[in-house]
Amino acid sequence: IMLLDEILEYTFWFDLLLNFLHSYIDPDTLKPILELKGIAFNYISPTRGWFMIDFISVFPFKEAFQGGNAGEITKLFRLFRLPRLWKLIDIQRFKNIVQQLSSGGESREQNIQMQYVMLYVYRIVRLVIMAIIITYFIGCFWWYFCTITRDDSPTYKGFLNHFELLSPDVGKDRQLVISSYYALTTLSTVGYGDFYPISNRERMFAVVIMLGGVAFFSYIMGSFIEILSNYDSRDSNADLV
Repeated sequence: IMLLDEILEYTFWFDLLLNFLHSYIDPDTLKPILELKGIAFNYISPTRGWFMIDFISVFPFKEAFQGGNAGEITKLFRLFRLPRLWKLIDIQRFKNIVQQLSSGGESREQNIQMQYVMLYVYRIVRLVIMAIIITYFIGCFWWYFCTITRDDSPTYKGFLNHFELLSPDVGKDRQLVISSYYALTTLSTVGYGDFYPISNRERMFAVVIMLGGVAFFSYIMGSFIEILSNYDSRDSNADLV
C-alpha cells in the first residue's frame, strides 16, 4: 500500500511538471500554442489552468507541518483531478501517439495495419483499466460508508465488525483487497457469499451498487462486443479488397 501511494505521488508530480511542456489550443485564435512561456502562463492562470489544485494535491503538507491531518485533507483535492484521468487513457490521445511512433520505416500499408491492431488492443486494455479504476473507487466508498455508519455500541453489527476487519492483525493491504473484492463481486452481481452487508443501511447501499453494476457491466460487455465485431468486419473488408 505504501509503495502504491508513493507511485501515485510521483505520478502526480510528473503530471504537474509535464503540464508545463504540453501545448494547448488558444480558444481565441484556435491555434496551437507551442511557446513554453505561453504554456506556463495558461497552466498557472487561475481562470484557465489547474495548477493550484495540482500543486495542493501533491505538496507534502504532512511533512512540512510535522504531522496532523493536513496531508490527509489535501489528498481530497485529487478527487478534482479524476476527470483528467480519463484524458490519460483517451483513445484519440493514444491514436496520435501510435501515429507518431509508426510514421517512418515500414510501408504505409504495414503502418496502417499495425495502427489498427494496436488501437483495438488498446481499446480492450482501456476497458480493463476502467473496470479496475471503478472497482477501486467503489471499494473505497464502501469502506468509507461502513466507517461513518459504524456504531461503537456492543450490540451493533456491521460489515467491519462482523468480519473483524478493524482488528490490529488486519493490515491496510488486506482491508483494501477485501473492500475491492467485495465491490467487484457486488458490481458484477456474482456475490459469492463470503463477504456480505450486515446492517440495513449497508444492504441499501449494496442495492445501489448492484443497480449501478448492471449498467456498468452492460456498458463493458457492449463495448467489448463492439470492438470485436468492428475488428472482424475490418478483416472481412480487407479480404474482399
